[in-house]
Parts: sequence; structure tokens; C-alpha cells
Amino acid sequence: MGTAVCKAAKPGSDGSLGDEWDASVKYSAGGMVASFALDEADATTVIIDYALGGGASAFAAMHDKPDTANDLTTVGLNFAF
Repeated sequence: MGTAVCKAAKPGSDGSLGDEWDASVKYSAGGMVASFALDEADATTVIIDYALGGGASAFAAMHDKPDTANDLTTVGLNFAF
């Protein structure tokens, strides 16, 4: 059985929800962690990380913000010594 963590709205500077909000969901099970985040500007982030053992992990990430050229998609390996 995995673990899910949800985070929701972040109040604006005047204490109201206004137009500043973030929402995210993170799920972990065994060596896998996956997260999804969205904000008021429809910027979307998805990250998946899987522990391979011995300090190594494989990951894939995607960040998309509509109407911009600042999108990112990447896959890779991390090593911790």
C-alpha cells in the first residue's frame, strides 16, 4: 500500500485565495514516488522517481506552462555517494 499526500490552495498576499493558488498530489509506494502539481497559471509539473538501489534512482520530469517556450521534459539517473 502506498502513501498519498495532497496540498491545496495557498492564500494570496491579502489572506484570500485570490488568483494565487497551488495544488499538488504526491504518491509513494516502495521505491517509486510520483507527483503532479498545478497552479493558477495552468503551469503543470509531473515528476516520477524510482529508486534503483545502491544510491541510484531513475527519474522523468515534465513542466508545461501554456503560451510559453519555457517547457521542460527530461529523463535521467541520479547517483548519491
